[in-house]
Amino acid sequence: MTIGIGIWGMSDHSINKLLPSILKNEEFQFKGFLSRKSSKKFILNHKVFNSKESFLNDKTIDIIIICTPPALHYDNAKDAMKAGKNIIVEKPITISLENSIELCELAEKNKLLLIEGFYYKYDPYFKIMNEKSKFILNTSYSINSYFTIPTLKRKSFRNVKSLGASSFWDIGCYPMSLIYELFKDKIDKINIIRTFLYHDLNNIDKLGYTFLNYKNFLSINLYWGIDLSYKNYFEIFSTNKSLKFNYIFSKKKENIINFEEFDRYGNKKVIEIENKDSINEFLKILARNINNSNFKNKQLIDIKNLAKFQNKVHGTYVDIQ
Repeated sequence: MTIGIGIWGMSDHSINKLLPSILKNEEFQFKGFLSRKSSKKFILNHKVFNSKESFLNDKTIDIIIICTPPALHYDNAKDAMKAGKNIIVEKPITISLENSIELCELAEKNKLLLIEGFYYKYDPYFKIMNEKSKFILNTSYSINSYFTIPTLKRKSFRNVKSLGASSFWDIGCYPMSLIYELFKDKIDKINIIRTFLYHDLNNIDKLGYTFLNYKNFLSINLYWGIDLSYKNYFEIFSTNKSLKFNYIFSKKKENIINFEEFDRYGNKKVIEIENKDSINEFLKILARNINNSNFKNKQLIDIKNLAKFQNKVHGTYVDIQ
């Protein structure tokens, strides 16, 4: 039996990344987009719903991907779950700890699937990074993670405060989610030293960084921003080895991706692996686990714990002058 899936929102991401991955996965059947702003009935030969009611009442849709601006995620996800739909919400799930917890409680009450769309976590490349980093974690003294993106050529919610524009919630959530995945059950033992945010004239935080430490010897430095030159990597330094993983959060389309391994003398070894489609890898796992209660519970635990961690980090920020 195929799983019906619909997308709420017609962004570049939903059309150019989500849709192609859905279409090449035989377990799923794409049912259409919801876009109340579009007058089109079809796009790329796929149906466009012009009303929320018709979209939510379509019984052939089992899963809805919320791909709207961050400030709308809470209301959109809540409406979809009240209609009995399983939900994938593009990161960040919401921009409020209280709203994130409430969505988790609603999903648990109605026995629905709720997932935050960090697709990179399901990629074999990330699994290699996670395993190799954990292997040297106890002898490590520094972790750095960068994710900065350039200015988009088109209009975007990233310049509209009321739609949830914020580099912290939109981009900073990536390196913070990576640290959560790396430490998981030890996340409460991470000390948050200070977070810095730079706000523009429209009071939108455009860049930020946070300094953390673990057990008073492992320094963790996270950097993020929008309207900056592109950077996307994770690196970890131990007494005998260091690792650098490029394009960890979003990858290029090449068939091969690599990471770098350095010995204590700085000699570099480049390891190449097959480059997989992160979203497609996620969908394969989703298809196998859509009715798995343990999988559902794990998602809710991760959403709540990551939201609490992000909220603590945000609570320490000061403005960069």
